[in-house]
Amino acid sequence: HQQAAQRWGTALQRADKQEQALQMLRRTMCWLVVAARTRALSTSPRRLADVFRERLLFEDNHVLVVDKPAGMLSQGDRTGDACVNEHAKAYLAETRNTKFAAAAHRLDRPVSGCLAVAATSKAAARLSKAFAKGTVDKRYLAVVAAAADFKRGARACLVDATRTCDDGRAR
Repeated sequence: HQQAAQRWGTALQRADKQEQALQMLRRTMCWLVVAARTRALSTSPRRLADVFRERLLFEDNHVLVVDKPAGMLSQGDRTGDACVNEHAKAYLAETRNTKFAAAAHRLDRPVSGCLAVAATSKAAARLSKAFAKGTVDKRYLAVVAAAADFKRGARACLVDATRTCDDGRAR
């Protein structure tokens, strides 16, 4: 009986490790697909400007507001993937012959939503100050699969590929 129990325990450990490996592979594949889509959108400066134009919601002399798609970076990072700032710079270079663009705030890569982009350094300073003071009204909408059952002790939390409900810390 002891040998059978050890074999059963070993089999369970192996199955658990396989499940963990599958979960990691699923997450990795998801990120690879997102990265591939983002890279496909960013083939040339002309294409960057076109993508930005398609997603532009508001524009005046100082501020642009764009619908950032999930999977795209707000600002550049070590991956080198195209970001909203690069798209905005390409758009402004094409339409205004200027190269300045600065995202006024950030949205995480897996999140879609409205992103304000300063088209001038003066607007960037003013927007930065407004966000720092908290005078900007931000609203969030989370789409969830099911409602939380607060009577049974569930707590509200948002989960993405890099965070957990348990402690909210990045993995």
